Amino acid sequence: GYAPRTHLASDPAYVRVGASWSYVCLPGGLANRQIAGHSVEVGHDTDLVLAAFAAPRFPLTDIQVLRTDRGGGFAGERMERMLAEFGITRSLSRPGSPYDNAVWNPPTVSSGRNSCTTTSARAWNGCART
Repeated sequence: GYAPRTHLASDPAYVRVGASWSYVCLPGGLANRQIAGHSVEVGHDTDLVLAAFAAPRFPLTDIQVLRTDRGGGFAGERMERMLAEFGITRSLSRPGSPYDNAVWNPPTVSSGRNSCTTTSARAWNGCART
């Protein structure tokens, strides 16, 4: 029920690259599940997140709400300044509960099976355990 580009969700993930780890941030739209931006870094910090928000091919003022957990990449003064500059409201998960703000469709019973769709790896893992 959201207009495209108005509500995004993001949660950086880590991926193994050779013998080391890299982090990827892919903010996605809740209306159409399209990736709005991207970044890859060796560190999991605010630089990773801000780089992803420098990549969209639309004005950041289109974004109304950003849903995230309370991870360090989404904290700090630089992140707060970016959100304030573009008028973006952040929707945070509750302390100690990263799943309460996850973006996923709850399981539904269809032909005796649970079916789940999601844009969040963490939510998918939780859904897969149902």
